[in-house]
Amino acid sequence: IIWEGDNYMLAQQTVRYLIKTANSIACGESVGVNDTSNALTRYYNKGNRLSAAQLYTWANRSPSEIVKSKQLLLDILAYRFAVMVQQLATKVYVEKRPFEDFLVTAQTVCTAHAEFIVCLYFGKHIEKLPANSPLRPALDAMYCISALSFLTRNTGELYALPKEASVTRELIEALNTEYLNSIKAARTIAVPLVDALKVPDETLNSSLGREDGKVYEDYMARALEEPLNRDGTGDAIRKSFFDNFEIKNRKSTSADSQLKILENEGSSPGETDSFMYQTVGQSMVRYIAECMELPLYQVEIKGKPINQELEYTETVNDEAESVYELLKNVLKEHPDIGGVSVGAILSTYQANRVQNM
Repeated sequence: IIWEGDNYMLAQQTVRYLIKTANSIACGESVGVNDTSNALTRYYNKGNRLSAAQLYTWANRSPSEIVKSKQLLLDILAYRFAVMVQQLATKVYVEKRPFEDFLVTAQTVCTAHAEFIVCLYFGKHIEKLPANSPLRPALDAMYCISALSFLTRNTGELYALPKEASVTRELIEALNTEYLNSIKAARTIAVPLVDALKVPDETLNSSLGREDGKVYEDYMARALEEPLNRDGTGDAIRKSFFDNFEIKNRKSTSADSQLKILENEGSSPGETDSFMYQTVGQSMVRYIAECMELPLYQVEIKGKPINQELEYTETVNDEAESVYELLKNVLKEHPDIGGVSVGAILSTYQANRVQNM
């Protein structure tokens, strides 16, 4: 059972990487060079290598100047996510507070980072076009709308930025106004831009392409045609689930396959990304074991991911060896154990690790 949606798990993994990178930068350690780490390094500004004018490029610029510059919009997006990452890294690494206390915050941080990355690569691809391309003005307008929609999505994030960044109330309100003006200005190019992609509504099978204008009626008809929405579907699905459960339960009982113990690995508080699903694994497993009246075996992850090949072989000081030690201890105490059932295996890489053990 995955207690949280996959998107939330991916967000947590992303934020664990972000705060770990930020902490490494703060401690003066080397980090991998990429667009994300470059932005974090810039706004950490260790040694005050950059002046305020170099850091806050949008300061003393009018709102109209900002919205006309892809780079200025990108700089604000980068600064916003970098500040949010720094603040969370401080709470986890400096104040030693559990990462699990900030799962809602992590989702917000991940979203801000994703918005920066989207605009970064949107801008890079626009720059690949010839200077005289008729598409550039239209895509520049779409870039502006995208960036402003991200920045004004939750203006509270902008109000929370440090005062020295000069993101004032007047600027935030002006960005909201510019966002609405940008949408209004784009209305004249919206249809031609879509037509320029040369993908007709017939190909898209879109309700919006109906000549009679009955868009919402068509939406409803399409929804009712879906198998899950047909009359009687819900009862059939519930019966199918129940029948399958009964069959599996009978097979399990007849084969004398019973859940006898629970086990999991756990990371130390300082290591935030070795154990991918520790949110549920570490927090809940002891309660599950207690409720099911089963013995619980746990071991702390040691080492680092040294061997990252698809097929794993014994590697000294690799974190995967912790799995082997855990299984070995369990088998010693319970020699009658005949198999291992593993949850939250979402990739061949992870599955192979367990199978190799």
